[in-house]
Amino acid sequence: MDRETDERDALIHGAIDQLAHKVSATFGLTWRETLERLVAFSENDESAPCFTTAAGKPRKRSRRPVAEAHAA
Repeated sequence: MDRETDERDALIHGAIDQLAHKVSATFGLTWRETLERLVAFSENDESAPCFTTAAGKPRKRSRRPVAEAHAA
């Protein structure tokens, strides 16, 4: 990446940070709640790269009892 791109990315990051702080202060949200809402917003935007239409696959769990798993 060149210097111009780095500077632009730094400006965008700063703008997003300011926006998140404003949302947090305006609505009395914690920083985590604010970020979770921003992520949820982007996940529901069809033009966002992280948009998904299918639910994730459930994690498979071991059939062995927990005590056996720790003993092994």
